[in-house]
Amino acid sequence: MRNKKRERIANNLQQMINNKDSYYIGPKKLGNYGRVEELNYKELKYLTGHTKRIFQDERAIIVDKKAQLIAENIYDNGNGNIFFVNIYDRNVWTRYFNKEDSRIIRSFYKKAGKKKYIEIKEDLINIVNEEKIKRFFNKYVFKKEVQIDDKKYIFNKYKEFRKVFSIISGFGRSWQIKADNKEAIVSIHTITYYEWIEIIL
Repeated sequence: MRNKKRERIANNLQQMINNKDSYYIGPKKLGNYGRVEELNYKELKYLTGHTKRIFQDERAIIVDKKAQLIAENIYDNGNGNIFFVNIYDRNVWTRYFNKEDSRIIRSFYKKAGKKKYIEIKEDLINIVNEEKIKRFFNKYVFKKEVQIDDKKYIFNKYKEFRKVFSIISGFGRSWQIKADNKEAIVSIHTITYYEWIEIIL
């Protein structure tokens, strides 16, 4: 016996996938980091039965029943990974975070609450990287002699350490750090009217 509801959902999904950029938020490994480009019959059948919500505008965003809302546009995909999607802009900005980075984001939202709206993915990247820099400071830098580029320092406060990494607006820069037999590179990247920080260990 035909299930007309499931058939209608399947047809709608297939139409959106064929005609628009579409993204899947859920525990299944479909597409490329959530981007659904081509689905086989088995994958389409799964979505037909497991779709919780669909956003539709210039693209389709398909939310799995196992995915949970963390904030207005940030989801746990059901496997412990955070998935960001800007649902209010025609230029879809998405980002899939690994489990380590996802734990940092979840911890941030426990303090900030669900009302904290993140407009672009670089804001989340900043949250993750700032936390990683703090951890690096606490473990390798605090009250120890460190070398940043060609200068030696001893930092008693994180704020003093963080002030070293500042740039002239519009110009990115990197610093090489040697601390307690550990090396790292801190970089500040820029795009128009925005900058974000990164640490490579």
